[in-house]
Amino acid sequence: THFTARAKVGFTLEELPDVMRTLHGRGVKGYVTFNTLVFDHELEEASRALAAIAAAGADSIIVQDVGIAQLAHEIAPDLAIHGSTQMSITSAEGVELARRFGVSRVVLARELALDEIRTIRSQTDCELEMFVHGALCVSYSGQCFSSEAWGGRSANRGQCAQACRLPYELLVDDVVRPLGDARYLLSPGDLYALRQMPEIVQLGVSALKIEGRYKDATYVAMTTSAYRQAVDEAWAGRPMSLTRRQELQLEQVYSRGFGPHFITGVNHQTVVQGRAPRHRGVCMGRVVQVLRNSVLIDLRAAAPDAAVETPLKAGDGVVFDAADWRSPDEPEEGGRIYHVRLRRNQQVELDFGNGAINFKRIRVGDLLWRSDDPEMAKMARPFTEAQAPVHTQKLQVDVEAYVGQPLRARWSLVHMPQFTVTINSPTPLEPANQRGLDQAFLRKQFGRLGGTAYELSEVTLKTDGRAFAPSSLLNELRRDAVDQLAAMQATPQHQTVHEPLATLRRAVAQTATPAQSPAPVASAPQLHLLVRTPQQLAAALALHEAGCTLGSITLDYLELYGLRPAVEQVQTAGIPARVASPRVLKPSEQRIVNFLLRLNCDILVRSSGLLQALNHSLREEPSIPPPQMIGDFSLNAANVLTAHTFFSIGVA
Repeated sequence: THFTARAKVGFTLEELPDVMRTLHGRGVKGYVTFNTLVFDHELEEASRALAAIAAAGADSIIVQDVGIAQLAHEIAPDLAIHGSTQMSITSAEGVELARRFGVSRVVLARELALDEIRTIRSQTDCELEMFVHGALCVSYSGQCFSSEAWGGRSANRGQCAQACRLPYELLVDDVVRPLGDARYLLSPGDLYALRQMPEIVQLGVSALKIEGRYKDATYVAMTTSAYRQAVDEAWAGRPMSLTRRQELQLEQVYSRGFGPHFITGVNHQTVVQGRAPRHRGVCMGRVVQVLRNSVLIDLRAAAPDAAVETPLKAGDGVVFDAADWRSPDEPEEGGRIYHVRLRRNQQVELDFGNGAINFKRIRVGDLLWRSDDPEMAKMARPFTEAQAPVHTQKLQVDVEAYVGQPLRARWSLVHMPQFTVTINSPTPLEPANQRGLDQAFLRKQFGRLGGTAYELSEVTLKTDGRAFAPSSLLNELRRDAVDQLAAMQATPQHQTVHEPLATLRRAVAQTATPAQSPAPVASAPQLHLLVRTPQQLAAALALHEAGCTLGSITLDYLELYGLRPAVEQVQTAGIPARVASPRVLKPSEQRIVNFLLRLNCDILVRSSGLLQALNHSLREEPSIPPPQMIGDFSLNAANVLTAHTFFSIGVA
């Protein structure tokens, strides 16, 4: 469907059943992203898509739109619903509100530090998921409107125009500031949390998320295998075996510059380097001389250990980084290395194919990046071109063998015991001429699972010690068990799916009931002003004194300091006062909730977590006069179902 944050890619609804059968046959769950905002005229299409996703056997849908979350629960009550990072959830209150919408797992915002996630974990028992690797956005997911403003394409509709990856100038007090090599002021580096894995595992999150926007199979194979290894080691309490070479390989596959970034706390200067907005790979040195048909590179400027662990070689793709002197609008120079010659003083001379490089566009001092290493695709080939499953599922087999009775073998998946089959031999067992069945013989025969999605973990045996079964029989029973288990896993689990359009009509009909606030009385249009500085407030009050009738003044100050006297100024002038809340509320910022309530004015609510926190505080302190809570556009209410949901939980 097109209801996904990656509008240009993905499976069709027609392909989805086969995809789910493949995943389930390998013991892997399949989650379907449905994480964009949905407009009213699209609700019928969305309803049919939700029903098709459930019927295809999806294990969960990942949603942004709270109205869609509730509609999905009505259409397919057995289908798990996960809250997308597009929900902008940064607090336990946001998590709990999502649960009210039917969400069983929340993907937290990428901008949270480990300590903040730990706090959220301690305040809720909802499943939590966090990002550990990949691209970052300059804004909180779900709250970025730069693409819409710049290119008319909304990130909340799966059409991000990547405005943060463009070059910008910096004006300070109307004066252009020199930027040097940093022109991409809004382009963050990539998240890399592999070294924090022992601490992350201790947090108690349910899943780790690797960002994969438009990435290839090599990226998927290399990143997932690295994180799988790190998680297994941390889970077992073993020291991390990560090598510098492995880190460089991950950086080579795809990187705009790695760092833990927000996970270890806020430091914007490290998040954005600003030299380039695209994949860089590994820095391999700096140009020290441009010759007639070659370039001399000083390896001492390379990334630590890169020249030793992953040396340059023929066939590598490289790019010359001229951010110090060339306009970002011009293409970079680069190509594939034809030959590498070692020189003295940790220098190498690089030859390129005839005409492959314009040496006039290279200068001394340019950084050299290896943007492509063909070895990476070769390393990933056992995963990307595997003829047999790489990921196997552990089996336990419980055997009963008695003379005069059929052999009974119960086969179960260790990690998913609901998948169990029992296979009986067609005839009773005969007594052994010499030696009866034992565990070693059973393990040998039942363990021949090469080429299947399974591996033998454990065999138990109950026997009288006299029963015998030939290897041919055991092999036949094994093949039968594998076939039945594979068929069982590939069969979609039963899900109740209600007729989508009828369910939608009922849901929409419920929104027609009287809302919590009365319908507005028809009147002449009023002017409502939002001001961000004391100077703007003074101008608004002067406008009022000059005879202009104002419906309200909303104070949207960057700092909380100065809000109280500003509110009093507005109220003294006889104008309804409102205060705009922050769009993001983190665990350490709960004091903001009580501060806003004690201003004794209406509140422009900009996040669902804050809405939940305000309602909670009002219940805990009934002496506080409840303010009118106006929902801002950042709540992302794009359809009647979502709007009605917010009306039902306190929005005016």
